[in-house]
Amino acid sequence: MVIESLSYKYQDFKKKIQKEENLKIGFKDRLFMFLIRLRRGLPLEGLSLIAGLGVSWTGEICYAMTRLVFLTLKSLETKCFPSAAQQKLTKSVQMFPFKNLRVILDGVEFRIETPSNFQMQGNTYSQYKAGNTMRVIVGVDSNGGTVFVSPGCEGGLSEKEAVLRSGLLERLQKGDLVMTDRGFEITAELQAIGVHHVKPPSLGSRNSLTAEEEILTKAIAAVRIYSEHAMADIKDNRLLRGTIPLKLYPVLPDLVYIAAYLRNFSPKRIIDKSFRQNSNQKE
Repeated sequence: MVIESLSYKYQDFKKKIQKEENLKIGFKDRLFMFLIRLRRGLPLEGLSLIAGLGVSWTGEICYAMTRLVFLTLKSLETKCFPSAAQQKLTKSVQMFPFKNLRVILDGVEFRIETPSNFQMQGNTYSQYKAGNTMRVIVGVDSNGGTVFVSPGCEGGLSEKEAVLRSGLLERLQKGDLVMTDRGFEITAELQAIGVHHVKPPSLGSRNSLTAEEEILTKAIAAVRIYSEHAMADIKDNRLLRGTIPLKLYPVLPDLVYIAAYLRNFSPKRIIDKSFRQNSNQKE
């Protein structure tokens, strides 16, 4: 083991790496090709014509850039998950009723081609979508930015199981508040680690909600708009729309992860009116 590590240490890998000027297409152009494919959903055949490359080489470039961008963003993951105290400085007005709000969770499913493997068919079948899907749990902070993306799960897995397997609970702190939709049955698991859970109240066997529950429902709805817009931002990438071919299934979690975090570099869909009014008054 030591000899093997020493052989790697003393090898001159720099000679094997081609300089960018010697490549037919540079590193920036390769990244641009990948981003075009993700955003516009261009097929490899069309992208290869634009780049003047072969289809197979174009596919290899897109795959390599997918992994590179994913691993780069993954290395910054812990720094992109601010504490509840840090979020208070930039908290939107709609979030004020919910003290110590750390993350707003929502689930998103992506329809995939029906697999030929019967076990995979059953595992990926989603009752909600009535088809085969991949499920991802996405979390946004009090300012609407993406702060958490779970690994891709088979569509047959419940949202509760997807959250428990994602490693999110290990990153939460005692006293944090997590907001979800009704379908997330994770209250007991969160309370066990000292984390509060808020979700819209359900009617059950009653005919109507109480006045307090109606106020809470409206307050939660105003906050969850941010997570709904996050889901819309992700699906703005056309490569993730429609029925996704099985050949993309192995890298689909990476593509969703990239799309979710790249939206942090885009303008917000929701404009805080009170902030805009205050800015105009200062001007």
